[in-house]
Amino acid sequence: MLYESAVNLTPDESTVLNFVDVCPPFRAFLYALALTWYDRCIRPSSEEEFNAGRNDQMMAVYLPYCDQFITAEKKGMQERCLRESARAADIPVSIRSYDDFYEGFCIAL
Repeated sequence: MLYESAVNLTPDESTVLNFVDVCPPFRAFLYALALTWYDRCIRPSSEEEFNAGRNDQMMAVYLPYCDQFITAEKKGMQERCLRESARAADIPVSIRSYDDFYEGFCIAL
């Protein structure tokens, strides 16, 4: 009975906002999802595109767990979208392309 009553609880707005504040992976995913909806549905055609794929955007849940997120997506859309999502969600992570990451290891002679 206890389990059944807990499942049927409807959280109030303050509970939901508290959860979003204390769960950075969920917050990052919400911003990534909102960015995708904005880009696909209401973005004026004159503004910058944020059209990373669904799976690319789902990687936002990993942003709070790392200092750097390296993406090898060739068109740069995942990098752009995740950077914007991290900024909006206030997650301190550096989003870098694989090429930029790789160049950091090159030593000039």
